[in-house]
Amino acid sequence: PLGVLAAFGLLLMGTALAPGERAEVTVEADRLAHVLVFFVLLISLHELLHAVSFPESLSSRNVVLGIWPRALLFYAHYVGELSRERFLLSLICPFAAISIGSLLLALIDPARSGLWMFAGVLNALSSSVDLLGVLLVIAQLPRGARVRNQGRFTYWRPGAA
Repeated sequence: PLGVLAAFGLLLMGTALAPGERAEVTVEADRLAHVLVFFVLLISLHELLHAVSFPESLSSRNVVLGIWPRALLFYAHYVGELSRERFLLSLICPFAAISIGSLLLALIDPARSGLWMFAGVLNALSSSVDLLGVLLVIAQLPRGARVRNQGRFTYWRPGAA
């Protein structure tokens, strides 16, 4: 539901920023392979943006990028503890860069606004778990907490006083 709300909000903002514009995205059957490649590239960029926001970025030995074929999942994982604030940054970074950035790109490049809005909406839908994580961390973890992900579980402890 959060992804759907974010995608709808993004469409509303796009409409407010360019009220007279009309963006269309059509997919022809013979172009389905292009759409799949676009989708894989968008997901890869999304996960790369998670990884870039980790400490030491992509140069860190603690950053793991991977694909879990059985679940059809791409992922970025940080092996180690993160501050609550860094964890929040890593969760929100792809949504902010791709979905919010798509609004700016649609304004700068109106000829491809349909493509930019499609990418932004698709990413907003894909960010639903990230957005839920942001809300849960803000609501449940105290400032200064240290966070660690292990598999499907997230653990935290109070930070140093």
